[in-house]
Amino acid sequence: MNKKIFTAAFLVTLLASFAGFAAEDKPLMVIRFNQDIVNYEKPLQKAVSAAIRVKPATFFDIVSITPKTGKYRKDKLLRRNSEFLTSEIVENILNSGIKDGRIRVTYQDSELSDSSEVHIFVR
Repeated sequence: MNKKIFTAAFLVTLLASFAGFAAEDKPLMVIRFNQDIVNYEKPLQKAVSAAIRVKPATFFDIVSITPKTGKYRKDKLLRRNSEFLTSEIVENILNSGIKDGRIRVTYQDSELSDSSEVHIFVR
């Protein structure tokens, strides 16, 4: 089996267990910070509103993925940046009227990711 495929499959399984959702579930939204400016606010607001319309008591699992380079200082900066970006997304969700107790955030480092990503799941 190809090592990258195995690692990717392992990462998906690991993320699923951390965030408490079934591995076959698809995220409501994936925000990739692979550009200098990522305009995610309006699509996020629409996605959150749609989820609430379908299920008013929706819980949100936020999985923040940070690229891992193996270089301590760079990884530390990438992690700090990822945490900041994730906190901005959580703030946007809270501003939509979602209570803090209905949001769970987990963090994961990934050697497979080239940029920070935030995956938003509903349950």
